[in-house]
Amino acid sequence: MTTYYTYKALNQDGHVITGDFFAPTQDGLYAYLENKQLTLLSAKTLKTVPHKKIRPADFCDIFLKLSLLLEAGQTLHKALVTVSQTASTRPLKSFLRHIIAKLEQGQDFFSIAQTSPSLFPPVLLQYVKLGQSTGNLSHSFKKIHTTLSETLEYKQKIKKIMFYPLILFMVMGTMIFLFMSFLLPQLVEHLHAIGTHDLPLISRSLIKFADITSSYGWVFLLILGSAGGVLSLFPLSVFLQEKLTPILLHTPLIGYYVRQYFSQKWLLIVGQLYEAGGHFKNCLEEAKISETNPSIKKQWDRIYQAALEGKPLNRTLTEIGLFSPVVISLCELALHNGTLAQSLLKAHNIEFKETQHKLEMLLKTLEPAFLIILGGMLLWIALAVISPIYNFIPA
Repeated sequence: MTTYYTYKALNQDGHVITGDFFAPTQDGLYAYLENKQLTLLSAKTLKTVPHKKIRPADFCDIFLKLSLLLEAGQTLHKALVTVSQTASTRPLKSFLRHIIAKLEQGQDFFSIAQTSPSLFPPVLLQYVKLGQSTGNLSHSFKKIHTTLSETLEYKQKIKKIMFYPLILFMVMGTMIFLFMSFLLPQLVEHLHAIGTHDLPLISRSLIKFADITSSYGWVFLLILGSAGGVLSLFPLSVFLQEKLTPILLHTPLIGYYVRQYFSQKWLLIVGQLYEAGGHFKNCLEEAKISETNPSIKKQWDRIYQAALEGKPLNRTLTEIGLFSPVVISLCELALHNGTLAQSLLKAHNIEFKETQHKLEMLLKTLEPAFLIILGGMLLWIALAVISPIYNFIPA
């Protein structure tokens, strides 16, 4: 049995270097290091290959290279060796060596992929299984590359869309914090010097606001920081997710984007699995299993159970209430012409483009809204300071 080793060794220049190697026994590791003119200092045996640090973009590129090498006539083993020699990162190279070692033991690629569910979700496993059974792994690897590329592009678009409002929130929050901490106390001090009894209402409201901020502002920041820390360390419990999700789904404005997120995720998983050759009911079951939100998992289970009972998909999607009329219409047409996989993926693309367009429009609305709020605060402060001065000017 091949073992995965990580080691520290001393080279001829006296420098300590680290590395990893697959070998049947520790003697094989010694022979490898001796061939490299390295002196072993320490070695550790790991049960699993650490692949959490493999970058998604690097993992995606592997399958494009493998498909091209297989099309050129290389065997899978030789193609993996070639790709591992050009791997850009150590975790990626280690994982490829792990696959090569398992192939040399007589295991097939599908069995190896099953041991790494974090890298090979059900969609990718279905492509591998299909390619292995038909003897056309090159085509399957190309489909995997396309799937991973589309997923990466989808995530990058979401990040790009959400980046701008986050920056606006941070800038606005920083300006408000600086104002509350430094400018507002000095202004309130001047207003107190004038005398609070004869001050207009707008000036008294600014003083009251400053008093509340100075007295209880730290409590608000403490609660906010504690809530953020707790949520980052301890994700929402199953109970809270089950209670909060239905509320979010029916919240104005936010509910639309929450529904779109879950429905698009379902369309992509089921569509890709079905296109890869999976049985439709198995695809529905995989979509249900892969969902972590308990409230949404119940809805996906309803779709799965309805399919087992033979109910039409479009009717079930209508009852669920998470899918748009466009998706339901496409599914209804697909059931008649037998193009359900393509229709599900087409519906996903249509929904994503519509959501992206609405998010961009929302961002264009948020920018002037932020400016109006900030301008309103500045106007409030200016009037609160100028009004007492104006009142004290003799007629």
